[in-house]
Amino acid sequence: MAKNCLCCGKNIGLLTVRIPLLENEELVICSDCFEKMPSVLNDLYQKRIHPTKSELLTIKEEIIEQLNLGCYNKDVINVVTKYLSNKISKAKDPEVSEDLAILKKCPICQSENIQKISAMTKAGSVALWGIFSQKVKKQWHCNSCGSEW
Repeated sequence: MAKNCLCCGKNIGLLTVRIPLLENEELVICSDCFEKMPSVLNDLYQKRIHPTKSELLTIKEEIIEQLNLGCYNKDVINVVTKYLSNKISKAKDPEVSEDLAILKKCPICQSENIQKISAMTKAGSVALWGIFSQKVKKQWHCNSCGSEW
């Protein structure tokens, strides 16, 4: 069943690339028109970026402003707005890590000046010390006393 592009009205056949922004609606945009839209919308759609809820709210405002300046019709703007609202409702704001919430102090000196040992630091330690590396077993480092646990 052929559909028409929301932007240009071009007939989109079954074999033509079409972008359904909303899963439950029959509203589609042809690939040519989708490429002309703000690039961040393409990145969101292709799941190349994973912004937080607060970042999505900012992105939504920017995209809608760009669409209004680009003279897109109201149907396109409404569909994109619904798509972004759907993304925002499913997105989560980053929460404080449970590990960090439980472990706020160094067990040796009780300092709160601690940080998680990164994978890069562990890899560097393994590269330098090989199987004798002790950092691989540790998760946290105290910046005050230098202990690791």
